[in-house]
Amino acid sequence: LPIESVSETATVETTDQLYRVVEAGVKPVPKEGSRAEKYYALAKATVREITDPEMNDYEKVHAIYDWILSRVVYATYASNVTEISEAVKVGAFYLEGVFDNGFYAVCDGRSKAVSLMCNLAGVKCIRVVGTAGEADRYGNRGGHAWNKVCADGKWYAVDTTWGDVAVKNELVRAACYALNVANSRVEVFDRK
Repeated sequence: LPIESVSETATVETTDQLYRVVEAGVKPVPKEGSRAEKYYALAKATVREITDPEMNDYEKVHAIYDWILSRVVYATYASNVTEISEAVKVGAFYLEGVFDNGFYAVCDGRSKAVSLMCNLAGVKCIRVVGTAGEADRYGNRGGHAWNKVCADGKWYAVDTTWGDVAVKNELVRAACYALNVANSRVEVFDRK
């Protein structure tokens, strides 16, 4: 994997540190026995299994997107957690939900996995957080996380939550849709 040839390193212990370091283009050095060590190994093995060095960026992103959608179930129970003190205890918000925890994750965990896996595969990817959906009666919209990837020189929005037609929610859109991020149109990641 391209990450293995990166010279700058950083020691990581948690899975959040892991995806953030890799997203920054730095090679992680997981602390022995840490969660980061376990999930780094799982993520690398998965990326090696589902991608090929001969694939272009677009094909790698497509393979990662399809792997998450075919394997990870939306963790509805976790989306109802409102207290931060409780949310930090739920694996669905982290890489653990995607690679373990019965493969249940919410947008937070899914977007962290997309970032980690794409960057491991050599495709620049960032995690985007914001609000989405219809406003409630108080004008509040729900939190959401998705990704932007630079595949073959073009930036695309990738959302493995709203792209998952198995998610039972009135906000679900078709597998491919455009997002307006920072008032600029982002091209759709087209699943041809």
